[in-house]
Amino acid sequence: MFNQFLLVIYNILIQEGWERSSWIERDLEFRGQFKLSIDDIRNERSIFEKIFSEEYIQEFERIYLRLLDEICGRTYEQCHEQIEALKFISLMVDRGRYKHRVNVGAMLETFSTDFERLDVPEECVRLYKNILDAKARGA
Repeated sequence: MFNQFLLVIYNILIQEGWERSSWIERDLEFRGQFKLSIDDIRNERSIFEKIFSEEYIQEFERIYLRLLDEICGRTYEQCHEQIEALKFISLMVDRGRYKHRVNVGAMLETFSTDFERLDVPEECVRLYKNILDAKARGA
């Protein structure tokens, strides 16, 4: 069920003009065209509440942590898909926090706050270096 909720939100954001993420589509198996219903759009807030609920937040955090793990041991140039997926994760977290006033958990809130400008290339490089530094420290 979690993946279905995530798919709806992903497609709402894509419909609004946000860039697709090949990593999300491939690794979360979002294949083919997805038709949003008017109910999907109307229920955006409740879907965000479900994604970040106690029942599902750990699944969302696992996706985030998996992306961080995939970046370690690679060059920046090899991490394009993962960084693009992290941009999308950040967008979803921000949307939940600011538009829908949903508690997104401490880990994701910290990520969102620390890297709120991933649309700027230098911030993506800073994110990459921060991930490598944290891994080197054993964090």
